[in-house]
Amino acid sequence: MQRDLSVSYNNLGNIAEARNDYRAAEGYYAKALEIRERLEEKYPEDPQMQCDLSISYIKLGDIAKARNDYKAAKGYYAKTLEISEKLAEKYPDDPQMQRDLSVSYERLGGIAEVRNDYKAAEGYYAKALAIREKLAKMFPGVSMLKDDLAVSLFRCGICSADGKLSPEQKAMLRSAAAIWEELYKQTGYELYAERRKLAQKLLNRCSE
Repeated sequence: MQRDLSVSYNNLGNIAEARNDYRAAEGYYAKALEIRERLEEKYPEDPQMQCDLSISYIKLGDIAKARNDYKAAKGYYAKTLEISEKLAEKYPDDPQMQRDLSVSYERLGGIAEVRNDYKAAEGYYAKALAIREKLAKMFPGVSMLKDDLAVSLFRCGICSADGKLSPEQKAMLRSAAAIWEELYKQTGYELYAERRKLAQKLLNRCSE
């Protein structure tokens, strides 16, 4: 199966990327992309083929970002966004499709931010936040969606050209810290505690 082969290439790319062998990872991801582009063209109505193609663009975008090639990363993430927007519109009641769209916005926001385009970054982060607020309300018992919301609040809260935060941004950081505190108490997962400490540290710095 061609799809299985693309998954194998993708997995090999993951291993290479974990070893910081970006050249090898890019090669494997490119091979997976080539297969997935053909499959998407052959089965344009199959959402799985669309999702696979989106993943390949994300992977290549991540490699470009790791190499500080932000222009290339933006191009790949923009292709992912195009797919995510279509799937989210076609499947409005599918939470995974909506979450994938929020991730696409977040990735483009990150690229805009490192390029010092804070206005664009704020716009992307705000779109991701709006989706995640809805998902967290729809599925209040899902820790991952609460964490997603906290991450979006945090990103919106610290996105600033001059390092100064507005009262609204400080409120977002407090909300993010509160969510991570709650998640840590529920799960004991140290990552949530670390994120809460970071948000609180930034808030304390603002009050100094």
